[in-house]
Amino acid sequence: MEKVRRYLNEASSPLAGVKLFLQKITDEMVSDPSRRGCFLVNTVLEMSPDNVKIQETVTQQLDALENLLTAAFREAIDRAELANDKDPKTLAKFVMVNIWGLRVLSKTAADEKTIRQQLAQLLDCLERHENKCRS
Repeated sequence: MEKVRRYLNEASSPLAGVKLFLQKITDEMVSDPSRRGCFLVNTVLEMSPDNVKIQETVTQQLDALENLLTAAFREAIDRAELANDKDPKTLAKFVMVNIWGLRVLSKTAADEKTIRQQLAQLLDCLERHENKCRS
């Protein structure tokens, strides 16, 4: 989580921090020749629903990341980077779902271009929310 906090904090704005985070994790995905993926996402995909302890641990980690994103989106709304009719928790969940999808895609035979195209779609969606606020 420290790496995520650093990305969010070193950017010029909260929304820029979210975009930087997404770009950095995509860079990590495409530069991993073994296509190991993300330990948390792999665990979610492979764990038995009966293993409550592991499920709780993974959920705590994913919730922590979602909470960081929610806070960043809330701050983006406060700074008028995003329209105030946006729900920061919903935006954070949307980004989380897309991160999971990118992580799974990166484990397939998808090439770097395909993965980066999907990131571009996600960033485009966030920018459309941003542009609605600036109109």
